[in-house]
Amino acid sequence: MYAARDIVVFALEVGVAVALLLFVWRWGRVNNRFVVGGISAAAGALLWNLVLDYTGSWGFLEEPTPLPLSWQDAGTGAAVVFVVSLVLGLIAEPKEPSQRVMTASAVSGVAALIMASLLL
Repeated sequence: MYAARDIVVFALEVGVAVALLLFVWRWGRVNNRFVVGGISAAAGALLWNLVLDYTGSWGFLEEPTPLPLSWQDAGTGAAVVFVVSLVLGLIAEPKEPSQRVMTASAVSGVAALIMASLLL
């Protein structure tokens, strides 16, 4: 599939992109939420892609639709949404309204999805 180095570099790129996106949003700058979101997004992208690499899931790289998206790309976005929402919602900011946390998670997931389809 991919070299482990490429997966780590991709995860770092996702983390930086998500941190920048959350930094633009005023809510993301409070309590350094953009840092938490970036680290969480990088962790989600890293974990998903390392699992795919370790298990040799070659079929996830195929693009079955007219869109240039594979199951690996969609899984990367979903994993990022999952990890960012868990970390922001349960650990970093448990008293924040869920709408804000899920908005940040959705933005992170879409960014990861787009980056996965373009970079991996």
